[in-house]
Amino acid sequence: MTTAYTTGQITLTNGSAVVTGIGTAWATALIAGGFISAQAEGNLLLIETVDSNTQITALIEWAGATGTYDYVLVRDTAYLQQLTTNANTLAELIAELAAGTIFKFDASGDLAGRASYNDRAKGFSYLVIIGVTQPQLYVKASATSGDWAGPFAYGAGPVGPMGPAGYANPRGTYSAATAYARNDAVLYNGSSFVALQATTGNAPPTLPTTANAYWQLTSIKGTDGTGTGDVVGPTGGVADGDIVAFDTTTGKLIKKAANGSIGNALLANMANATIKGRITAGSGAPENLTPEQARGVLQVDILSGFRNKLINGDFFFNQRGAASYAANAYTFDRWFLSGGTGSANTISRVTNTPAQNEDSTYTLTWVRGTVGSAASFLIQRIEDVRTLANTTITVTFDASAAAATDLSVALNQFFGTGGSPSASVGIAAQTVALTTVKQRFSLTFAIPSINGKTIGTNLDSFLEFYFFRTTTQTNPTTTINISRVSVVKGDATRESDPFSPRHPQQENALCQRYYQVYNLLQLQGYNTAGNLIYIQLVRPVPMRAGPTNALSNLSGVTNVTTLVIAASTQLAISYGVSIVATGSGGVNFVGTSDAEL
Repeated sequence: MTTAYTTGQITLTNGSAVVTGIGTAWATALIAGGFISAQAEGNLLLIETVDSNTQITALIEWAGATGTYDYVLVRDTAYLQQLTTNANTLAELIAELAAGTIFKFDASGDLAGRASYNDRAKGFSYLVIIGVTQPQLYVKASATSGDWAGPFAYGAGPVGPMGPAGYANPRGTYSAATAYARNDAVLYNGSSFVALQATTGNAPPTLPTTANAYWQLTSIKGTDGTGTGDVVGPTGGVADGDIVAFDTTTGKLIKKAANGSIGNALLANMANATIKGRITAGSGAPENLTPEQARGVLQVDILSGFRNKLINGDFFFNQRGAASYAANAYTFDRWFLSGGTGSANTISRVTNTPAQNEDSTYTLTWVRGTVGSAASFLIQRIEDVRTLANTTITVTFDASAAAATDLSVALNQFFGTGGSPSASVGIAAQTVALTTVKQRFSLTFAIPSINGKTIGTNLDSFLEFYFFRTTTQTNPTTTINISRVSVVKGDATRESDPFSPRHPQQENALCQRYYQVYNLLQLQGYNTAGNLIYIQLVRPVPMRAGPTNALSNLSGVTNVTTLVIAASTQLAISYGVSIVATGSGGVNFVGTSDAEL
Protein backbone atom coordinates (compact mmCIF):
# COMPACT_ATOMS: atom_id res chain seq x y z
CA MET A 1 0.00 0.00 0.00
CA THR A 2 1.42 3.41 -0.89
CA THR A 3 1.54 6.19 1.70
CA ALA A 4 1.26 9.86 0.58
CA TYR A 5 2.88 12.77 2.37
CA THR A 6 1.28 16.18 1.71
CA THR A 7 2.31 18.32 4.67
CA GLY A 8 3.39 21.88 3.75
CA GLN A 9 4.26 23.15 0.29
CA ILE A 10 7.20 22.92 -2.07
CA THR A 11 9.14 25.47 -4.09
CA LEU A 12 10.46 24.38 -7.52
CA THR A 13 12.82 26.17 -9.87
CA ASN A 14 12.78 25.52 -13.58
CA GLY A 15 15.90 23.58 -14.61
CA SER A 16 16.83 22.62 -11.01
CA ALA A 17 16.63 19.21 -9.31
CA VAL A 18 16.42 20.77 -5.81
CA VAL A 19 13.02 20.61 -4.08
CA THR A 20 12.65 23.05 -1.18
CA GLY A 21 10.03 22.31 1.53
CA ILE A 22 7.96 24.84 3.44
CA GLY A 23 6.61 23.44 6.72
CA THR A 24 7.85 19.94 5.85
CA ALA A 25 9.56 17.27 7.97
CA TRP A 26 10.75 14.76 5.40
CA ALA A 27 13.78 13.45 7.30
CA THR A 28 11.80 13.11 10.55
CA ALA A 29 9.14 11.18 8.67
CA LEU A 30 11.88 8.73 7.60
CA ILE A 31 11.11 9.21 3.93
CA ALA A 32 13.70 7.19 2.03
CA GLY A 33 12.45 7.36 -1.53
CA GLY A 34 9.46 7.77 -3.86
CA PHE A 35 8.29 10.56 -6.15
CA ILE A 36 6.81 14.05 -5.93
CA SER A 37 3.87 15.35 -7.97
CA ALA A 38 3.38 19.11 -7.87
CA GLN A 39 -0.08 20.69 -8.35
CA ALA A 40 1.23 22.39 -11.49
CA GLU A 41 1.94 21.60 -15.10
CA GLY A 42 5.22 19.77 -15.24
CA ASN A 43 6.96 16.42 -14.74
CA LEU A 44 7.10 13.96 -11.87
CA LEU A 45 10.20 14.21 -9.70
CA LEU A 46 11.76 10.91 -8.61
CA ILE A 47 13.55 11.25 -5.26
CA GLU A 48 17.33 10.66 -5.35
CA THR A 49 18.17 11.77 -1.77
CA VAL A 50 16.39 13.23 1.23
CA ASP A 51 18.84 15.88 2.36
CA SER A 52 16.93 17.29 5.36
CA ASN A 53 13.45 18.03 6.64
CA THR A 54 13.15 20.82 4.05
CA GLN A 55 15.25 19.68 1.07
CA ILE A 56 15.09 16.81 -1.39
CA THR A 57 17.25 16.28 -4.47
CA ALA A 58 15.41 14.76 -7.46
CA LEU A 59 16.86 12.43 -10.09
CA ILE A 60 15.74 14.81 -12.86
CA GLU A 61 15.31 18.57 -13.13
CA TRP A 62 11.92 20.37 -12.88
CA ALA A 63 10.64 21.17 -16.36
CA GLY A 64 7.68 23.31 -15.29
CA ALA A 65 7.43 26.94 -14.27
CA THR A 66 9.20 28.24 -11.20
CA GLY A 67 6.83 28.61 -8.25
CA THR A 68 5.49 27.38 -4.91
CA TYR A 69 2.92 24.58 -5.08
CA ASP A 70 0.89 22.07 -3.11
CA TYR A 71 2.21 18.61 -3.73
CA VAL A 72 1.88 14.93 -3.10
CA LEU A 73 4.92 12.85 -2.08
CA VAL A 74 4.32 9.18 -2.66
CA ARG A 75 6.70 7.02 -0.62
CA ASP A 76 8.67 4.23 -2.19
CA THR A 77 7.19 1.04 -0.80
CA ALA A 78 10.31 -1.01 -1.55
CA TYR A 79 10.64 -3.01 1.65
CA LEU A 80 14.43 -3.30 1.80
CA GLN A 81 15.08 0.40 1.17
CA GLN A 82 12.76 1.48 3.96
CA LEU A 83 14.07 -1.25 6.24
CA THR A 84 17.65 0.02 5.76
CA THR A 85 16.64 3.58 6.61
CA ASN A 86 14.80 2.43 9.71
CA ALA A 87 17.76 0.29 10.80
CA ASN A 88 20.21 3.18 10.45
CA THR A 89 17.97 5.44 12.47
CA LEU A 90 17.58 2.83 15.18
CA ALA A 91 21.39 2.34 15.37
CA GLU A 92 21.89 6.08 15.89
CA LEU A 93 19.28 6.10 18.69
CA ILE A 94 20.91 3.13 20.41
CA ALA A 95 24.36 4.79 20.24
CA GLU A 96 23.03 7.97 21.82
CA LEU A 97 21.28 5.95 24.54
CA ALA A 98 24.60 4.23 25.36
CA ALA A 99 26.49 7.53 25.42
CA GLY A 100 23.86 9.32 27.48
CA THR A 101 23.42 11.99 24.81
CA ILE A 102 19.96 11.25 23.48
CA PHE A 103 18.67 14.31 25.25
CA LYS A 104 19.22 17.21 22.84
CA PHE A 105 20.52 20.41 24.48
CA ASP A 106 19.45 23.88 23.36
CA ALA A 107 22.75 25.76 23.87
CA SER A 108 26.33 25.08 24.97
CA GLY A 109 29.47 26.86 26.22
CA ASP A 110 31.30 27.40 29.51
CA LEU A 111 29.59 27.58 32.92
CA ALA A 112 29.75 31.37 33.04
CA GLY A 113 27.97 31.54 29.68
CA ARG A 114 24.93 29.76 31.15
CA ALA A 115 23.87 33.02 32.84
CA SER A 116 22.89 34.39 29.44
CA TYR A 117 19.99 31.92 29.45
CA ASN A 118 18.79 32.40 33.06
CA ASP A 119 15.40 33.79 31.91
CA ARG A 120 14.53 30.96 29.51
CA ALA A 121 11.41 28.85 29.96
CA LYS A 122 11.16 25.63 31.91
CA GLY A 123 12.80 22.72 30.10
CA PHE A 124 15.49 24.84 28.34
CA SER A 125 18.78 22.91 28.44
CA TYR A 126 22.40 24.12 28.49
CA LEU A 127 25.46 21.89 28.03
CA VAL A 128 28.76 22.97 29.68
CA ILE A 129 31.56 21.72 27.40
CA ILE A 130 34.32 24.33 28.08
CA GLY A 131 36.51 24.25 31.21
CA VAL A 132 35.39 20.76 32.27
CA THR A 133 36.82 17.29 31.71
CA GLN A 134 33.38 15.81 30.93
CA PRO A 135 30.24 17.56 29.54
CA GLN A 136 27.69 18.71 32.18
CA LEU A 137 23.97 19.23 31.33
CA TYR A 138 21.79 21.83 33.11
CA VAL A 139 17.97 22.15 32.61
CA LYS A 140 15.71 25.04 33.61
CA ALA A 141 13.52 23.70 36.44
CA SER A 142 11.08 26.58 36.07
CA ALA A 143 10.71 29.90 34.29
CA THR A 144 12.22 31.63 37.33
CA SER A 145 15.47 33.37 36.43
CA GLY A 146 18.50 31.24 37.28
CA ASP A 147 16.45 28.23 38.41
CA TRP A 148 18.62 25.49 36.94
CA ALA A 149 18.60 21.78 37.70
CA GLY A 150 21.81 19.82 37.35
CA PRO A 151 24.50 19.17 36.52
CA PHE A 152 23.61 15.89 34.87
CA ALA A 153 26.14 13.54 33.28
CA TYR A 154 26.15 13.80 29.52
CA GLY A 155 28.23 11.36 27.50
CA ALA A 156 31.15 9.37 28.89
CA GLY A 157 31.64 9.20 32.65
CA PRO A 158 34.65 10.57 34.61
CA VAL A 159 38.10 8.98 34.53
CA GLY A 160 38.46 6.32 37.18
CA PRO A 161 41.15 6.28 39.91
CA MET A 162 44.78 5.51 39.04
CA GLY A 163 45.66 1.88 39.23
CA PRO A 164 48.35 0.42 41.48
CA ALA A 165 52.04 1.16 40.81
CA GLY A 166 54.04 -1.13 38.60
CA TYR A 167 56.12 -4.05 39.80
CA ALA A 168 59.40 -2.18 40.39
CA ASN A 169 59.88 1.29 41.90
CA PRO A 170 63.43 2.49 41.05
CA ARG A 171 65.32 3.81 44.11
CA GLY A 172 68.89 4.11 42.77
CA THR A 173 72.00 2.59 44.36
CA TYR A 174 71.39 0.59 47.53
CA SER A 175 72.08 2.35 50.85
CA ALA A 176 71.95 0.65 54.27
CA ALA A 177 70.47 3.84 55.77
CA THR A 178 67.48 3.95 53.40
CA ALA A 179 64.12 2.39 54.26
CA TYR A 180 62.78 0.33 51.34
CA ALA A 181 59.22 -0.81 50.65
CA ARG A 182 58.07 -3.91 48.83
CA ASN A 183 58.75 -3.67 45.08
CA ASP A 184 61.49 -1.02 45.47
CA ALA A 185 64.31 -1.66 42.97
CA VAL A 186 67.99 -0.91 43.69
CA LEU A 187 71.39 -1.24 42.00
CA TYR A 188 73.86 -3.28 44.04
CA ASN A 189 77.42 -4.15 42.85
CA GLY A 190 76.35 -3.58 39.25
CA SER A 191 73.25 -5.83 39.38
CA SER A 192 69.56 -4.96 39.94
CA PHE A 193 67.43 -6.30 42.82
CA VAL A 194 63.78 -5.79 43.86
CA ALA A 195 62.59 -5.76 47.49
CA LEU A 196 60.40 -8.68 48.54
CA GLN A 197 59.26 -6.91 51.71
CA ALA A 198 59.86 -3.68 53.61
CA THR A 199 63.43 -3.57 54.91
CA THR A 200 66.15 -1.26 56.27
CA GLY A 201 69.81 -2.22 56.58
CA ASN A 202 69.46 -5.65 54.98
CA ALA A 203 71.58 -5.67 51.83
CA PRO A 204 70.90 -7.69 48.72
CA PRO A 205 72.94 -10.88 48.41
CA THR A 206 76.37 -11.04 46.86
CA LEU A 207 76.49 -12.99 43.62
CA PRO A 208 76.39 -15.82 42.77
CA THR A 209 73.56 -15.87 45.40
CA THR A 210 70.53 -14.39 43.65
CA ALA A 211 67.99 -13.99 46.49
CA ASN A 212 67.56 -13.72 50.25
CA ALA A 213 64.63 -13.03 52.52
CA TYR A 214 64.53 -9.36 51.47
CA TRP A 215 65.73 -9.12 47.87
CA GLN A 216 65.39 -10.91 44.55
CA LEU A 217 67.82 -10.51 41.61
CA THR A 218 66.11 -9.12 38.51
CA SER A 219 69.07 -8.42 36.20
CA ILE A 220 72.71 -9.42 36.57
CA LYS A 221 75.78 -7.32 35.85
CA GLY A 222 77.40 -8.15 32.51
CA THR A 223 80.80 -9.79 32.34
CA ASP A 224 83.92 -8.17 30.90
CA GLY A 225 84.61 -8.66 27.24
CA THR A 226 87.95 -9.40 25.62
CA GLY A 227 89.35 -5.93 26.42
CA THR A 228 91.25 -4.78 29.49
CA GLY A 229 88.12 -4.66 31.65
CA ASP A 230 86.81 -2.05 34.04
CA VAL A 231 88.68 1.28 34.25
CA VAL A 232 89.32 2.53 37.77
CA GLY A 233 89.97 6.20 38.47
CA PRO A 234 91.44 8.06 41.46
CA THR A 235 89.39 8.51 44.63
CA GLY A 236 89.96 12.28 44.76
CA GLY A 237 92.21 15.18 43.82
CA VAL A 238 90.50 15.84 40.50
CA ALA A 239 88.24 18.59 39.21
CA ASP A 240 85.68 18.92 36.47
CA GLY A 241 87.36 19.30 33.08
CA ASP A 242 90.75 17.81 34.11
CA ILE A 243 92.62 15.81 31.47
CA VAL A 244 92.93 12.06 32.08
CA ALA A 245 96.05 9.93 31.57
CA PHE A 246 96.70 6.22 32.09
CA ASP A 247 98.27 5.18 35.39
CA THR A 248 100.77 2.32 34.92
CA THR A 249 100.63 0.07 31.86
CA THR A 250 97.63 -2.15 32.71
CA GLY A 251 95.16 -0.01 30.80
CA LYS A 252 92.71 -0.31 33.72
CA LEU A 253 93.93 2.55 35.93
CA ILE A 254 93.62 6.26 35.13
CA LYS A 255 94.77 9.42 36.88
CA LYS A 256 94.72 13.20 36.53
CA ALA A 257 97.44 14.28 34.10
CA ALA A 258 100.16 16.22 35.91
CA ASN A 259 100.93 19.79 34.90
CA GLY A 260 103.69 19.82 32.35
CA SER A 261 103.13 16.22 31.30
CA ILE A 262 100.69 17.08 28.53
CA GLY A 263 100.10 20.69 29.45
CA ASN A 264 96.98 20.01 31.51
CA ALA A 265 96.88 23.31 33.42
CA LEU A 266 97.99 25.37 30.42
CA LEU A 267 95.17 24.07 28.26
CA ALA A 268 92.50 25.43 30.61
CA ASN A 269 91.07 28.95 30.60
CA MET A 270 93.12 30.37 27.74
CA ALA A 271 93.16 34.16 27.60
CA ASN A 272 91.85 36.06 24.61
CA ALA A 273 94.27 36.22 21.64
CA THR A 274 96.55 33.60 23.27
CA ILE A 275 98.18 30.79 21.35
CA LYS A 276 99.81 27.77 22.96
CA GLY A 277 103.29 26.77 21.87
CA ARG A 278 106.87 27.02 22.96
CA ILE A 279 109.40 29.69 22.09
CA THR A 280 111.92 29.27 24.92
CA ALA A 281 114.98 27.25 23.93
CA GLY A 282 115.00 23.57 24.89
CA SER A 283 112.11 21.26 25.74
CA GLY A 284 109.54 22.05 28.41
CA ALA A 285 105.92 22.87 29.10
CA PRO A 286 103.85 24.77 26.52
CA GLU A 287 103.81 28.53 26.91
CA ASN A 288 101.35 31.34 26.24
CA LEU A 289 102.45 33.05 23.03
CA THR A 290 101.39 36.48 21.87
CA PRO A 291 100.26 36.71 18.25
CA GLU A 292 103.58 38.39 17.42
CA GLN A 293 105.53 35.51 18.99
CA ALA A 294 103.41 32.91 17.21
CA ARG A 295 104.00 34.62 13.86
CA GLY A 296 107.71 34.64 14.66
CA VAL A 297 107.71 30.90 15.35
CA LEU A 298 105.91 30.31 12.05
CA GLN A 299 108.17 32.85 10.30
CA VAL A 300 105.14 34.68 8.92
CA ASP A 301 103.48 37.99 9.68
CA ILE A 302 100.68 40.26 8.60
CA LEU A 303 102.45 41.90 5.65
CA SER A 304 105.54 40.49 7.35
CA GLY A 305 107.98 42.57 5.29
CA PHE A 306 106.61 45.72 6.93
CA ARG A 307 106.96 44.39 10.45
CA ASN A 308 110.37 45.98 10.90
CA LYS A 309 109.84 49.72 11.28
CA LEU A 310 113.49 50.51 10.51
CA ILE A 311 114.43 50.96 6.86
CA ASN A 312 117.74 49.56 5.62
CA GLY A 313 118.34 47.86 8.96
CA ASP A 314 121.00 45.67 7.35
CA PHE A 315 122.83 48.69 5.80
CA PHE A 316 122.48 47.23 2.29
CA PHE A 317 121.49 50.43 0.45
CA ASN A 318 124.01 53.22 0.00
CA GLN A 319 122.64 55.74 -2.52
CA ARG A 320 125.12 58.42 -1.43
CA GLY A 321 127.83 56.08 -2.65
CA ALA A 322 130.73 56.66 -0.26
CA ALA A 323 132.77 53.80 1.12
CA SER A 324 132.91 55.48 4.54
CA TYR A 325 131.31 58.47 6.22
CA ALA A 326 132.41 61.03 8.78
CA ALA A 327 130.16 62.33 11.51
CA ASN A 328 127.30 64.81 11.39
CA ALA A 329 125.78 63.68 8.11
CA TYR A 330 123.54 61.05 6.60
CA THR A 331 125.46 57.95 5.63
CA PHE A 332 124.04 54.65 4.49
CA ASP A 333 120.41 55.17 3.57
CA ARG A 334 118.26 56.45 6.48
CA TRP A 335 121.14 56.39 9.03
CA PHE A 336 122.56 59.63 10.44
CA LEU A 337 125.92 59.73 12.29
CA SER A 338 126.25 62.38 15.04
CA GLY A 339 129.80 62.53 16.36
CA GLY A 340 129.65 64.53 19.57
CA THR A 341 131.82 67.51 20.50
CA GLY A 342 135.53 66.86 19.96
CA SER A 343 135.08 63.29 18.77
CA ALA A 344 136.24 61.67 15.56
CA ASN A 345 133.79 59.09 14.20
CA THR A 346 133.62 57.22 10.91
CA ILE A 347 131.42 54.38 9.76
CA SER A 348 131.85 51.98 6.88
CA ARG A 349 130.67 48.52 6.09
CA VAL A 350 132.31 45.19 5.41
CA THR A 351 130.97 42.36 3.31
CA ASN A 352 130.19 39.28 5.36
CA THR A 353 131.27 35.81 4.37
CA PRO A 354 128.88 32.93 5.05
CA ALA A 355 131.06 31.86 7.94
CA GLN A 356 130.79 35.31 9.51
CA ASN A 357 127.08 35.97 9.04
CA GLU A 358 124.60 33.83 7.16
CA ASP A 359 121.77 36.38 7.54
CA SER A 360 123.13 39.68 6.18
CA THR A 361 125.34 40.85 3.34
CA TYR A 362 126.98 43.66 5.32
CA THR A 363 128.11 44.56 8.82
CA LEU A 364 128.42 48.22 9.78
CA THR A 365 131.77 49.12 11.38
CA TRP A 366 131.79 52.12 13.74
CA VAL A 367 135.21 53.56 14.50
CA ARG A 368 135.63 56.28 17.10
CA GLY A 369 139.26 57.39 17.02
CA THR A 370 138.79 60.32 19.40
CA VAL A 371 136.32 60.22 22.30
CA GLY A 372 135.62 63.93 22.63
CA SER A 373 133.46 65.43 25.38
CA ALA A 374 130.01 64.28 24.29
CA ALA A 375 128.32 61.04 23.30
CA SER A 376 128.26 59.83 19.70
CA PHE A 377 125.03 58.68 18.05
CA LEU A 378 123.92 56.50 15.11
CA ILE A 379 120.33 57.56 14.43
CA GLN A 380 117.33 56.59 12.33
CA ARG A 381 114.13 58.62 12.45
CA ILE A 382 110.94 56.61 11.90
CA GLU A 383 108.35 58.75 10.16
CA ASP A 384 105.28 59.91 12.18
CA VAL A 385 105.35 60.06 15.98
CA ARG A 386 102.14 58.00 15.99
CA THR A 387 104.18 54.97 14.93
CA LEU A 388 104.21 52.35 17.70
CA ALA A 389 102.79 54.83 20.24
CA ASN A 390 101.33 53.23 23.38
CA THR A 391 102.81 49.80 22.62
CA THR A 392 105.62 47.55 23.71
CA ILE A 393 108.35 47.19 21.09
CA THR A 394 111.36 44.92 20.69
CA VAL A 395 114.73 46.13 19.41
CA THR A 396 116.90 43.32 18.06
CA PHE A 397 120.42 43.54 16.62
CA ASP A 398 123.70 41.65 16.28
CA ALA A 399 126.82 43.32 17.66
CA SER A 400 130.41 42.72 18.67
CA ALA A 401 133.50 44.88 19.40
CA ALA A 402 137.24 44.76 18.93
CA ALA A 403 137.52 44.95 22.71
CA ALA A 404 134.99 44.69 25.52
CA THR A 405 132.82 47.80 25.67
CA ASP A 406 129.23 49.02 26.04
CA LEU A 407 126.61 50.08 23.53
CA SER A 408 123.42 51.90 24.52
CA VAL A 409 120.00 52.00 22.82
CA ALA A 410 117.29 54.64 23.30
CA LEU A 411 114.28 56.22 21.60
CA ASN A 412 112.67 59.65 21.50
CA GLN A 413 109.23 60.90 20.42
CA PHE A 414 109.51 64.14 18.44
CA PHE A 415 106.21 65.91 17.73
CA GLY A 416 107.37 67.93 14.73
CA THR A 417 107.38 71.61 13.85
CA GLY A 418 104.77 74.14 12.85
CA GLY A 419 102.03 75.39 15.14
CA SER A 420 102.55 74.58 18.82
CA PRO A 421 103.71 70.96 19.00
CA SER A 422 104.32 69.21 22.31
CA ALA A 423 107.81 68.85 23.68
CA SER A 424 109.79 65.71 22.84
CA VAL A 425 109.45 62.68 25.10
CA GLY A 426 112.57 60.64 25.75
CA ILE A 427 112.45 56.91 26.46
CA ALA A 428 114.99 55.57 28.93
CA ALA A 429 118.10 54.00 27.41
CA GLN A 430 119.23 50.40 27.86
CA THR A 431 122.89 49.33 27.67
CA VAL A 432 124.37 46.02 26.57
CA ALA A 433 127.87 44.68 27.06
CA LEU A 434 129.74 43.81 23.86
CA THR A 435 132.51 41.27 23.55
CA THR A 436 134.71 40.18 20.69
CA VAL A 437 132.16 37.47 19.86
CA LYS A 438 129.08 38.48 17.92
CA GLN A 439 125.90 38.30 20.01
CA ARG A 440 122.24 38.83 19.28
CA PHE A 441 120.52 41.28 21.64
CA SER A 442 116.75 41.72 22.16
CA LEU A 443 115.50 44.62 24.26
CA THR A 444 111.93 45.67 24.98
CA PHE A 445 110.78 49.27 25.41
CA ALA A 446 107.41 50.73 26.43
CA ILE A 447 106.58 53.51 23.98
CA PRO A 448 104.39 56.15 25.68
CA SER A 449 100.91 57.08 24.54
CA ILE A 450 100.56 60.34 22.62
CA ASN A 451 97.05 60.92 23.92
CA GLY A 452 96.69 64.60 24.78
CA LYS A 453 99.79 65.61 22.80
CA THR A 454 99.88 68.15 19.97
CA ILE A 455 101.56 67.24 16.68
CA GLY A 456 103.11 69.97 14.54
CA THR A 457 101.50 71.10 11.31
CA ASN A 458 104.55 70.56 9.07
CA LEU A 459 104.12 66.76 8.84
CA ASP A 460 107.65 66.14 10.09
CA SER A 461 107.10 64.30 13.42
CA PHE A 462 108.99 61.07 14.07
CA LEU A 463 109.95 58.33 16.51
CA GLU A 464 113.73 58.55 16.81
CA PHE A 465 115.75 55.37 17.32
CA TYR A 466 119.44 55.55 18.10
CA PHE A 467 122.55 53.72 19.27
CA PHE A 468 124.96 55.80 21.31
CA ARG A 469 128.40 55.56 22.84
CA THR A 470 129.26 57.51 25.98
CA THR A 471 132.58 59.11 26.78
CA THR A 472 133.03 57.10 30.00
CA GLN A 473 132.43 53.57 28.79
CA THR A 474 135.11 50.89 28.86
CA ASN A 475 137.38 51.08 25.82
CA PRO A 476 135.54 54.12 24.38
CA THR A 477 137.61 54.18 21.18
CA THR A 478 137.28 50.52 20.27
CA THR A 479 135.60 49.54 16.99
CA ILE A 480 132.00 48.33 17.19
CA ASN A 481 130.32 46.06 14.62
CA ILE A 482 126.51 46.17 14.14
CA SER A 483 124.24 44.25 11.78
CA ARG A 484 120.63 43.18 11.26
CA VAL A 485 118.84 45.87 13.28
CA SER A 486 115.04 45.69 13.73
CA VAL A 487 112.32 47.48 15.67
CA VAL A 488 109.05 45.50 15.80
CA LYS A 489 105.79 45.80 17.66
CA GLY A 490 105.25 43.53 20.68
CA ASP A 491 107.50 41.37 22.80
CA ALA A 492 109.62 39.39 20.35
CA THR A 493 112.41 38.55 22.79
CA ARG A 494 111.75 34.84 22.52
CA GLU A 495 111.93 34.83 18.74
CA SER A 496 115.21 33.80 17.17
CA ASP A 497 115.16 36.89 14.93
CA PRO A 498 112.18 39.19 14.11
CA PHE A 499 114.11 41.09 11.40
CA SER A 500 111.64 40.12 8.61
CA PRO A 501 113.64 41.12 5.51
CA ARG A 502 111.86 42.78 2.61
CA HIS A 503 112.49 42.29 -1.08
CA PRO A 504 115.36 44.55 -2.21
CA GLN A 505 113.07 46.44 -4.61
CA GLN A 506 110.71 47.25 -1.72
CA GLU A 507 113.56 48.31 0.55
CA ASN A 508 115.06 50.52 -2.17
CA ALA A 509 111.68 52.21 -2.79
CA LEU A 510 111.35 52.91 0.94
CA CYS A 511 114.80 54.50 0.94
CA GLN A 512 113.92 56.65 -2.08
CA ARG A 513 110.97 58.15 -0.24
CA TYR A 514 113.61 60.10 1.73
CA TYR A 515 116.58 60.42 -0.65
CA GLN A 516 117.05 60.05 -4.42
CA VAL A 517 120.12 60.20 -6.66
CA TYR A 518 120.08 60.81 -10.44
CA ASN A 519 123.47 59.70 -11.74
CA LEU A 520 125.12 60.99 -14.93
CA LEU A 521 122.13 62.80 -16.36
CA GLN A 522 122.62 64.21 -19.85
CA LEU A 523 120.81 67.41 -20.71
CA GLN A 524 121.23 67.92 -24.47
CA GLY A 525 119.21 69.95 -26.97
CA TYR A 526 118.95 72.54 -29.71
CA ASN A 527 117.51 76.04 -29.39
CA THR A 528 118.05 79.61 -30.43
CA ALA A 529 120.39 81.83 -28.46
CA GLY A 530 119.11 82.82 -25.02
CA ASN A 531 116.41 80.16 -24.82
CA LEU A 532 116.26 77.16 -22.46
CA ILE A 533 116.45 73.44 -23.00
CA TYR A 534 114.97 71.15 -20.33
CA ILE A 535 114.92 67.61 -19.01
CA GLN A 536 112.05 66.49 -16.74
CA LEU A 537 112.11 63.36 -14.59
CA VAL A 538 109.21 61.58 -12.88
CA ARG A 539 110.46 60.39 -9.51
CA PRO A 540 110.68 56.58 -9.03
CA VAL A 541 108.54 56.94 -5.91
CA PRO A 542 106.83 60.00 -4.39
CA MET A 543 109.06 61.66 -1.81
CA ARG A 544 108.04 62.27 1.79
CA ALA A 545 107.89 66.05 1.30
CA GLY A 546 109.07 68.67 -1.14
CA PRO A 547 112.82 67.85 -1.21
CA THR A 548 115.98 69.89 -1.06
CA ASN A 549 117.78 69.46 -4.39
CA ALA A 550 121.47 69.66 -5.26
CA LEU A 551 123.69 69.39 -8.38
CA SER A 552 127.21 68.01 -8.64
CA ASN A 553 129.76 66.47 -10.97
CA LEU A 554 129.04 68.76 -13.93
CA SER A 555 130.90 67.81 -17.11
CA GLY A 556 130.64 68.12 -20.88
CA VAL A 557 129.35 71.71 -20.67
CA THR A 558 128.82 72.81 -24.27
CA ASN A 559 127.26 76.10 -25.49
CA VAL A 560 125.12 76.49 -22.34
CA THR A 561 124.99 78.76 -19.32
CA THR A 562 124.59 77.73 -15.65
CA LEU A 563 122.51 74.60 -14.94
CA VAL A 564 119.40 75.31 -12.85
CA ILE A 565 116.59 73.31 -11.23
CA ALA A 566 113.59 74.59 -13.11
CA ALA A 567 110.91 72.95 -10.97
CA SER A 568 110.66 70.35 -8.18
CA THR A 569 107.80 68.56 -6.40
CA GLN A 570 107.40 65.34 -4.48
CA LEU A 571 106.48 63.64 -7.76
CA ALA A 572 108.83 65.10 -10.39
CA ILE A 573 111.81 67.37 -11.05
CA SER A 574 113.04 69.29 -14.12
CA TYR A 575 116.46 70.77 -14.94
CA GLY A 576 117.26 73.50 -17.49
CA VAL A 577 120.10 75.42 -19.16
CA SER A 578 120.14 78.37 -21.56
CA ILE A 579 121.69 78.04 -25.02
CA VAL A 580 124.46 80.62 -25.53
CA ALA A 581 124.47 80.65 -29.36
CA THR A 582 121.85 79.24 -31.63
CA GLY A 583 122.56 75.59 -32.10
CA SER A 584 123.06 72.49 -30.00
CA GLY A 585 124.30 72.46 -26.42
CA GLY A 586 124.24 70.42 -23.26
CA VAL A 587 125.72 69.33 -19.94
CA ASN A 588 126.24 66.10 -17.90
CA PHE A 589 125.61 66.12 -14.13
CA VAL A 590 124.47 64.27 -10.98
CA GLY A 591 121.31 65.42 -9.16
CA THR A 592 120.15 64.59 -5.63
CA SER A 593 116.88 65.20 -3.80
CA ASP A 594 116.74 65.06 0.01
CA ALA A 595 113.51 64.73 2.06
CA GLU A 596 115.04 63.20 5.20
CA LEU A 597 113.49 64.04 8.55
